Amino acid sequence: MLAPPGDLDIAELTAALANGWDISDPTFDYLAVGFGSHHWSVTDRDERRWFGTVDEHRHGASSIADLRGAFATASALHRAAGLSFVVAPIADSLGDIIRVLGGGAFTVAVTPWLDAAPLSESGRVPAEDQSEVLRMLGQLHRATPHIDASLPLPIDLSLPDKDDLRAALDDVDTPWASGPYGESTRALLRSDAARLADALARYDHLVECVVSESTPWVVTHGEPHAANVLRGADGALHLIDWDTVRLAPRERDLGMVIESRTDLEPYRAEIGDVPISAAALRLFRMRWDLGEIATYVSQFHAPHEDDPNTRESWQNLGDYLPVHADHLAPVSD
Repeated sequence: MLAPPGDLDIAELTAALANGWDISDPTFDYLAVGFGSHHWSVTDRDERRWFGTVDEHRHGASSIADLRGAFATASALHRAAGLSFVVAPIADSLGDIIRVLGGGAFTVAVTPWLDAAPLSESGRVPAEDQSEVLRMLGQLHRATPHIDASLPLPIDLSLPDKDDLRAALDDVDTPWASGPYGESTRALLRSDAARLADALARYDHLVECVVSESTPWVVTHGEPHAANVLRGADGALHLIDWDTVRLAPRERDLGMVIESRTDLEPYRAEIGDVPISAAALRLFRMRWDLGEIATYVSQFHAPHEDDPNTRESWQNLGDYLPVHADHLAPVSD
């Protein structure tokens, strides 16, 4: 995100950091990294440094519970399963992994500050790092039996914001007075309405195929792309951003790293000769593109303002509409 939320009470955030994590007299340096959460470099009066993350919760208590469960899973992976590459949030003085702010509008989490840099700012893992990342994912998936079965939430394979996207598709013939990007979004959506409707139908068919498969699900990160994999000054890899961790088909992670199923030797060296589903790979690649489209279309179909974050959302939507991604193109299975 390019700017912090205007309605976040910095005094309340400061008190939460002091009371929860003993971060006294913090100074904040807003970091315009990632998209979806707000991040700061937080330094206390003794020059100790942390990475602070604030999430907004438009779905209220349910999204807070989901985030708490995801971060608790990451903590268990780091501590109980011994995965040192998992950068998990630090529990506060009461043992909680997050603190609620603004009456439930926001949560804050604190993670260690790392002397590390992403493999790339976005996109697929570079070829020279792919084997190492696949070995890391093999270790993550192999740790599934060591995690309390009540912790990792199973993924809902239905497309997030699908109903909002369908509602927007049904509304493309009526002007959108929702805000500065409403009419521009409607024009993009109208030009691709038929292809998107077809892609949604094919996605639903793939969900049926994947649900019918018998391969056990594993703990998955969800977004192991190059920006979420950091390499430290000592050369070690770190996997960050665990809000999307879910119990899911392993292809949820693998599809973001591999080009084809022939690239899996480093992964199988960690976890064995497990079957890889072509349907699941395609499902999760489609899910990413359709999910991004649905998120941004939903944002602009609803009332919105012109600010740095909505401008970034508009630029991001242009990466997906008009539809051009191979992941959304029909194929014969």
